[in-house]
Amino acid sequence: MLIRKVLRDLRNNGVQFLSIFIMTFFAMLISAGFDTQFAEYGVAGTKYLEETNFKDMDIQGDYFDNGQIASLMEMEEVKSVNGLIHATGKTKLDKERLLAISYINGNDISKMKLISGEPYTNGAKGVWVEERFATPMGIKVGDILNIDTEGISFQEVVKGIVYYPEYMYYVPNDTYPEPEYGTHGFVVMDICEAPYTSIKYDQLIVDLKAVKGQELTLTDEEKNYMLAMKQKIIDKLDNRKVIVKTKTEGDIYDEFAGSTESSDALSTAFTTLFLLIAVLGIVTTMTRLTNNQRIQIGTMKALGFSDRKIMIHYLSYSTIIIFFGAICGTIVGKYTLGAYLIDVDVYYYQHPYTTPHLTTKSLVMPFIAVIIGAITTFVCTRKTLLERAAEILKPEPPKNNSKGYLEKSRIWNRLGFAIRWNVRDVVNNKLRTAMSIMGIAVTSMLLFTAVGFYELLSGQSLWMFEDLINTNYKILFADDTEYGIVEDYALEYAGQMIQSTTVTVYSDTTENVRPLIVADEGNIYRFQDMNLEYFQLPENGVVVTSRLKDTYNVEVGDTLRWKMPGEDREYSAKIVAFCRQATDQGLIMSRTAWENALGEFRPNIVYTNMTVPANLKDKDGIVAVNDRDMLIQSAESAQEIGYTISIIVSVIAIVLGTVVLYNLGVLSYIEKVREIATMKVLGFQSMNIRFILMQQNLTVTGLGAIIGVPLGYLSLTALLDEFLLDDSDLIMDLSLLPFIVAIIGTFLVSVLINIVVTAKINEINMVEALKGVE
Repeated sequence: MLIRKVLRDLRNNGVQFLSIFIMTFFAMLISAGFDTQFAEYGVAGTKYLEETNFKDMDIQGDYFDNGQIASLMEMEEVKSVNGLIHATGKTKLDKERLLAISYINGNDISKMKLISGEPYTNGAKGVWVEERFATPMGIKVGDILNIDTEGISFQEVVKGIVYYPEYMYYVPNDTYPEPEYGTHGFVVMDICEAPYTSIKYDQLIVDLKAVKGQELTLTDEEKNYMLAMKQKIIDKLDNRKVIVKTKTEGDIYDEFAGSTESSDALSTAFTTLFLLIAVLGIVTTMTRLTNNQRIQIGTMKALGFSDRKIMIHYLSYSTIIIFFGAICGTIVGKYTLGAYLIDVDVYYYQHPYTTPHLTTKSLVMPFIAVIIGAITTFVCTRKTLLERAAEILKPEPPKNNSKGYLEKSRIWNRLGFAIRWNVRDVVNNKLRTAMSIMGIAVTSMLLFTAVGFYELLSGQSLWMFEDLINTNYKILFADDTEYGIVEDYALEYAGQMIQSTTVTVYSDTTENVRPLIVADEGNIYRFQDMNLEYFQLPENGVVVTSRLKDTYNVEVGDTLRWKMPGEDREYSAKIVAFCRQATDQGLIMSRTAWENALGEFRPNIVYTNMTVPANLKDKDGIVAVNDRDMLIQSAESAQEIGYTISIIVSVIAIVLGTVVLYNLGVLSYIEKVREIATMKVLGFQSMNIRFILMQQNLTVTGLGAIIGVPLGYLSLTALLDEFLLDDSDLIMDLSLLPFIVAIIGTFLVSVLINIVVTAKINEINMVEALKGVE
């Protein structure tokens, strides 16, 4: 009998319970979607890094031999050291395809993950090929691969198809602003296959005995231990030219791990928001349901139903709806939002575990949602359910609504009937009004956040390539290109020379690997201070970008030290100014200031606004020629996940606003049916009544929308803090568009819902609405 009653009540209150279902559904969809991404980035990513024993330390900046490897192996803290030589090459398949080549002397650090074929052994002949290149190119184990590199051609037997963590993210050369996996590839060979007369490694990777963790399992103690080992390794090599980085300082590892944190934070925020709205829906729906069923509750008590059984009966309403909403949302979220986010991630990062799956969190969340719903239902209904049968069966005493200050004032009698009726309705239904304002404020907040986020992201590339680097072409040179060659091209194309390199920056409290930009005279690459005013780089001292300023917690007048790759000397300069940069958060100096610091100007970039012929990239020393469209496209591609988040937030805002406002509108309408019927009897036309209701709706909507805008600004700031990494910045300069969309969009949703709800006025059964309580 009670089961039939539950089903009947769910049907009769379908709109209210449907809104709870939808809110729970979307809460779990968001939670499961981001959890699926977290599972790929964090859990599966950590598994991949642990399986392959991803390196703890990375040493570059000079050329190394086996003697230096042996010297490092003598250190008590070092477990293993591998040497690598990197090269680029080509192979002829359907057409000429670029290859990134690694020659290795061992495979116990950053080990290859074998997909098919035979595992690598020291001294083995043959080549191991990237899986995401081999599959589309039809390369199989046992095939012969023709390789051209550094003017040498040779053939290798394909021994295996692999993933390789050293190439988790890569481009074969600087002609690619973004990876295009499948169109280019990497190959790995033993050092004995290297076409060199003497072996000089350009990179050493180190495995430390005391560091066991990877990404999620890496402890703070292990991070600090790796930092402490940097100087020990430099001292052991007795070579101040080298640059030693821990894996957490590497861009790929840092961004891979950083994405885990941001996705988890976004998941928590949006899931909490939807569950909060679901809880508010439970409060209004179950309070109204138990109040309207007082006679039924009293009758059940009189017939001998225990308080416990009646309580479980009413708890079942919300728990059933929430349970099914949570299960459906989790399943749909895994295969929709989760799969989409993984597809975006796979565009950038390579590892073999990309099938959508969930963590324990998503298995537990539905039960947490059910518990929250049950507790909420218990709290808001216990007063009625625990009363004695005799008290419940009595008619509920009318509310004692005393006159407020406005009704006692002189202005009250001058107000029209519509205003007075709406004021009394709001005062008598404070909870419903508060929930309406909250729902509207959240809708306005999310619309502001979504539009503002999209606008700021889309403005970053324009800021970078219009305001800062106003160029039509970027000519990129090899690092060993002679100064005179670069200068000749700069003169020929009226360009500005830039030296861009990576240095290790030291302060009194921290050290990190950061970019160093040295700019020659010119007006193509320009610089803005913290107030976004253009300024000339000073002839002495160093300029620090805003994000690095926050990281190092430095001020003007402080001294920074840094070391160039391949040099043994240490440079230092006082901070003379701070500036804003879209990317490349690091150090900036004028050529004069750099040379005054005894640095050698070695430009490797020329920016020009003259037309550059397409065949220029084939000239000796030139690595790539990128036009303006390619530069902007590259910057936009990096923001794709941000645009996705913006769209998701927009959809959330519209769905949330529609469901919450429709639910509250129907609830308000049901509570007012008797009053509306009375007004119709008194001669009010349906249009007049709809106008009266619209007045209240517009007032509440306006108040909620205004509250939502500043909340949206705070939400946008928090979202940017989660999304922006340490190497990027953007201008917090919003147009009127987010404000307009937040307010107008909220009004539009609210008014459309009000029109739909108030259309029911014409369907009122006057006899049923006006008859007395039975």
